[in-house]
Amino acid sequence: MPACQKKILAVDDDSVLRRMYSDILTESGYSVETASNGLDAFNKLLGSAFDLVVTDINMPLLDGIGLYLAATRRHPYLRNRFLFITGNPEAELEAISVISEFKSACISKPFKLQELMDHVGSITAVPLEDAVARHGLKIRGEERVVSASACYLFSKGEGSAPIVSKAKDLSAGGIRLQYVGDPLDAGTEVDLNIESMDLVRRARVVWASGAGKYRLVTAGLKFTEPLPPSVLHS
Repeated sequence: MPACQKKILAVDDDSVLRRMYSDILTESGYSVETASNGLDAFNKLLGSAFDLVVTDINMPLLDGIGLYLAATRRHPYLRNRFLFITGNPEAELEAISVISEFKSACISKPFKLQELMDHVGSITAVPLEDAVARHGLKIRGEERVVSASACYLFSKGEGSAPIVSKAKDLSAGGIRLQYVGDPLDAGTEVDLNIESMDLVRRARVVWASGAGKYRLVTAGLKFTEPLPPSVLHS
């Protein structure tokens, strides 16, 4: 992906609309990822930086308002980088009022293509790096490799059962994974066994958050000793 290509996350539980957003925005020169609900989108936002989030309001698991609140709590620079789409303005008046308080853009279905692209162009006009820098942050440049390996987390407590988890992606410095249970406290140290790599590493929990009926937790861990490049590309 060219360095200048802007990245958009399009979120909608309607597969036809997700495909439409992907096709239109890709043809307009953007790099596009999609998500089928707010929870899926939030997990993507944890692992990558986006110039814009285009999201439906009414969705299962986590709606558009919930996604905005969770995402901007984690990444404040996203506060002015949401474009909300409403399918029923009359039924969603309360949500639209909240969006107005966010000072975020909102358009109604059906919308004209030019209306969508005008908002997309306006919101992404400010470089993402500038928006991030205003909050004293920086975009992570470390290479991340997508993974679906089984992982086992062993804490220091005697007799404690390992937490069985699934890797989402990893880099030389850390790993993002998911498991069902309670979020681990930031700073917790664990021994991490990545099964497919036959690799054991000491790691520290940087952040962990969970949502949903079955408490699906997403967590970011930092290795105490970086992985060698040969491990990432094996």
